[in-house]
Order: sequence, then structure tokens, then C-alpha cells
Amino acid sequence: MQTNTGSYSCGAFAAVCLTCCCGHALMDFAKQQAKELGCRVLILETQSCNETAIAFYLAQGLTFFGFDRCCYGNRDVENREMRLELGCYM
Repeated sequence: MQTNTGSYSCGAFAAVCLTCCCGHALMDFAKQQAKELGCRVLILETQSCNETAIAFYLAQGLTFFGFDRCCYGNRDVENREMRLELGCYM
């Protein structure tokens, strides 16, 4: 579903994920959609403890954009669950 900022929610890509079952295809689709929509940047969120996902996103050309130390709760740092934002410019 497109939001008023031109971004898409995760649900917009659910059908692609179910049919291709491949992270590479999903990332390619997201990047292509962002380009077609004229987006300036593609940003995704993951948790700092999800090292496998972070490695995959970095291998796909995304870079570190930012973090939030208390997005999930007041003990995010000690729980090693900080919100990370990774992205790429289109």
C-alpha cells in the first residue's frame, strides 16, 4: 500500500516474497519499484541483533543510514535490539 510519502509498507511486497521465496528477488523488486516511483532513497529497518539480515542487506548494496536506541523499549541497548536503518540512494 502506498503512503502519502511515496513509500510502501511491508505488505506491498508480501506477494512477491510468497511467490519467489528469494531475498535477492525481493530486494531487486523493491529497488525497481523505488526507481519507477521516482523515490530518492530506499530505506529498510532491522534489529541490531539480526546479524544475518544485516549481512545480506550490506551485500545487496545498502549502507547504514541511522539507528534508534529506544524504538522498541527503554532497554534496547542492553538487550542488543536497537532499530537500525539501512538504505541506498536511487
